[in-house]
Amino acid sequence: MDASALTNMDVTVTPADALIGAVKKLAFAESLPSISDIVTTTARSIAGAHGTTFVLRDLGEKDLCFYYDEDAISPLWKGMKFPSESCISGWSMHRKEQVSIPDIYKDERIPHDAYQPTFVKSLVMTPVRREDPIAAIGTYWSEDHTSTPEELILLQTLADVTAVALEKVQWQEHAHSSKSALEKQQKASSTLNQFRKDLLEHLTHDLRNSVLGLTKLSELVDENQQVLDKPNVADVLRNSTRQMLETIEKIIDLDQHLLHDNLHVNSVCLNELQLEIKSKFEELAAASNIVFTISSDCEPLYVKGNDDWLRTLFSNLVSNAIRYSPAFGEIKLSLAREENVAVIRISDTGSGIPEELQKDVFNRFWLGDRGENYYIGRGFGLYICKRIVEAHSGQISFVSSSDSGTTFTITLPLAQDCSST
Repeated sequence: MDASALTNMDVTVTPADALIGAVKKLAFAESLPSISDIVTTTARSIAGAHGTTFVLRDLGEKDLCFYYDEDAISPLWKGMKFPSESCISGWSMHRKEQVSIPDIYKDERIPHDAYQPTFVKSLVMTPVRREDPIAAIGTYWSEDHTSTPEELILLQTLADVTAVALEKVQWQEHAHSSKSALEKQQKASSTLNQFRKDLLEHLTHDLRNSVLGLTKLSELVDENQQVLDKPNVADVLRNSTRQMLETIEKIIDLDQHLLHDNLHVNSVCLNELQLEIKSKFEELAAASNIVFTISSDCEPLYVKGNDDWLRTLFSNLVSNAIRYSPAFGEIKLSLAREENVAVIRISDTGSGIPEELQKDVFNRFWLGDRGENYYIGRGFGLYICKRIVEAHSGQISFVSSSDSGTTFTITLPLAQDCSST
C-alpha cells in the first residue's frame, strides 16, 4: 500500500481514543475556559451525543448550578443559573452520583418546563470530583437513548480527570495570587523602610540644628552675660525650644501612625471625621480671627481606610490652612460625593503658593521659601499627605493663586456598601 492510500484512509477515533486525547490536553490546560472547551467536546465525542454542558457549582449566598459552557446542535442554557435543588445537575452533585435518564419526560426529577424549548429527550449527568462535587458534565440526546456501561464509565473517567485539571488551575491561580501579593508587600515594605530611614534622618538633622543653636547661645551667655539683655534672645530660646518639641512630636506621631509596615483598615465615616477636625481646630482658628466652616451635601460617606492616617491627613492640611491664612481669613472643609468617590476640599484665603514652587510641594522633604507668607515647614507634611492618599488608592491635587488662596482636593474610593447605594 502506497503513502497516498494511507493518507486517504479514514481513521476511526474510538471513544477510548477521544478520552486519551482529552487526558493529554487537560494535563496542560491552564484556564477554566480551556478545560471547559476540552470537556464539552470530548464528552460529546465519547457518548455520540447531540449536546453537552459544563456546569459549575456556585456556593455563594445560594447553592446554584451555573451552566458555564456548552457544545450542542442548538442552544441550551449557557450562562444561566438555577437553584441546585431544582435541576438534575444539582441532584447529581448533591448525591455524588452519576445519573442516566433515557426519557426525561418520564422522570419526575427533571424540570420539564426548562427542557421543552430544547431538543433534549434523554441525558446523562456526571459529577466532577465525586467525593465533593464542584461541577458536573451534562450529556444530551435528541432521542430516547439508553447509555451503555462503557459510555458511563468513560464519562465518569473524563469527569475524574477534569477534577484534577480544575484543582491544578485553582492551585496555580492561588499560587500566582500569593506570589503577586508577596511581591507587592515586599516592594511596599522596602519603600516604607527607605521612607522611614530618610524621614528620621531629616528629623534628627532638624533636631540637631536646634540643639546646636541652643548650645551656641549657651556658649555666648557663658562668655558674656550681657547677651541675655538683648531683646531677641528670649525669642530665639522660645523658637528653638518650640522647634525641638515639634520635631519630637512629629517623630512620635509618625512612628505611631505612619510608619507601620501594614495598613490596618476599617470602615471610616468621613462625615464624622469632618466634624472631629472642626472641633479640634475651631478654637485655634478663632484665636487667629479666622472663620472655619464645614459643609456636606450628601449622606454619610464611608471609605475603607486607617482612621489615624486619615485623621493625620485632614489635620495636616487644615493646620497648614490656618497657619498661612491672614487674620479675618476663611477656611472651608467640604465633603461631597461624585459617583463612587468621596471628594474632600480644604480651601483657604491665604496668599497662596508661588507658581514657580507649586511643582515641588509634594516632593520628599521639600522646603518652601522662608518668607512669612509661603507654605514652609519641616519639609515632609505635604509629602506625607500624598503618601496617605495614595495608600488609600486616592488622588490629591491643588490649585493656588495669590488672589484666591489655595484649595486642596482629595478623592477617595467609597467603601463597597456605600458605593452601591
